[in-house]
Amino acid sequence: MYENLLQKEETVIMSNIRKKSIAGLLILVMLASAVLIPQAGEVKATGEAKDISEGPIELTGGGEYILTGTTTTAANVVTIEASDQPYVVTLDNVSISSTKIPVTVKAGAKVTFISKTGTENSFTTTTNRISAIEVQTGSTVIFEGDGTVNATSTQHAGAIGAGRYDATSQGAYVAEDKDFGTIIINSGIINAKCTSGGGAGIGGGYNTAGGTIIINGGNITATSANNAAAIGDGYVSASKAIVKNTEVIINGGTISTTTVGGDGGRVVRHSAH
Repeated sequence: MYENLLQKEETVIMSNIRKKSIAGLLILVMLASAVLIPQAGEVKATGEAKDISEGPIELTGGGEYILTGTTTTAANVVTIEASDQPYVVTLDNVSISSTKIPVTVKAGAKVTFISKTGTENSFTTTTNRISAIEVQTGSTVIFEGDGTVNATSTQHAGAIGAGRYDATSQGAYVAEDKDFGTIIINSGIINAKCTSGGGAGIGGGYNTAGGTIIINGGNITATSANNAAAIGDGYVSASKAIVKNTEVIINGGTISTTTVGGDGGRVVRHSAH
């Protein structure tokens, strides 16, 4: 009789242990799933972290990076060199305000900027004739993500695109050529503004035209100044023999444009709608 009772008690104990073990495993699986599976719309940052507050950043050879930090130090800027391999750069609440070009994408580089969900990322130059995000001829810049990117330039420069071109006074703070590269916007909030003097919000600076802009999605606000297109060409003076136009292809997105002063620049626009 006692043996039967002991066997029953042992069976109950083992059953409880198995139930607790299974419950424990289920909890571990659920926790692992919560960590490994990002929520809908969430951008999971991957790559090597780079903090702009620690000094200037030069990226070479392609790869994945996370850009963070805040700086007003003139020398602390980002340069992305040409590479056979693409770059993926996650923007995680980075803010750069400089007398130099905050972000330069060199000719031959292909960069995807991913604005992390819920972040605000700002790039501001306080010097005339240079862009906040310079997209050199032969380079490609793609904007994705669910965060915000703010780019602000001053006189004669596109906020995202190219600075001023002047063939007779090529030098510091003047765009290296009269074209710029390819700018593609797939998603995210993009606020691009030139505050005065012939620069586009997204596109060319004074006497700068000839790039390609493709908008597939996102929420874009672009502001230009003095005869420049909000999205497209910068102002081209009558004395400059520049016959190229910026090609603007709009396939989607919510777009708001403002031109402050003048009639706006030349734009070639093809829409899928």
